[in-house]
Amino acid sequence: MADSDGFILGLARLSRIARNSHKLLRMLEFLLARQARVLRTNYLLTCQEAWVRRRELVNMMGISGSHRKTLESYLDQVARLGD
Repeated sequence: MADSDGFILGLARLSRIARNSHKLLRMLEFLLARQARVLRTNYLLTCQEAWVRRRELVNMMGISGSHRKTLESYLDQVARLGD
């Protein structure tokens, strides 16, 4: 999964990593230290920035900029897993 765009972890909820907040923060620190991006519908966490969507998500038209590019990269990674 590590390609030129780096590892992208797509999650419905951060609690999928861990329900214990200490373990969750340690895991996020581990992922971000290795240049991974954590993608949720309304959040994008990178080692340098945190992006928050403020509008309701209806479709891909509501996502723009880095969030959209990361989502497209994530969908490409998932599609390659199915091949």
